[in-house]
Amino acid sequence: MATIHAAQRYACIVELWDDAIRAATRDEGASVLVERSVRLEVASALRISEHAAGRLMGVGRALVKRYPAVWESMSHADITDTHATIIVDGLDEVDVVRDELVSEVLALA
Repeated sequence: MATIHAAQRYACIVELWDDAIRAATRDEGASVLVERSVRLEVASALRISEHAAGRLMGVGRALVKRYPAVWESMSHADITDTHATIIVDGLDEVDVVRDELVSEVLALA
């Protein structure tokens, strides 16, 4: 249950972030301010540090946007939040072959 909840938390954080960025597109300099605002809002809501909230946002965006198969596995509790974070960290290091490795890494996780 905790893994399913974590997957949903990532999706909600990314949705909040995307909505805030869309709302701020009228002002080109606002994207940095919007990102910080969302980071602080997430930190406050979850009672964590701004740095930890930034980490959640980064992992969440990676899962939802770059690794949807990993997020899907997590949302069905086939893998844990720790597995997902390790997969994101590892695959982000190997840009060139990461798309080919996703299914292999998920099978191992």
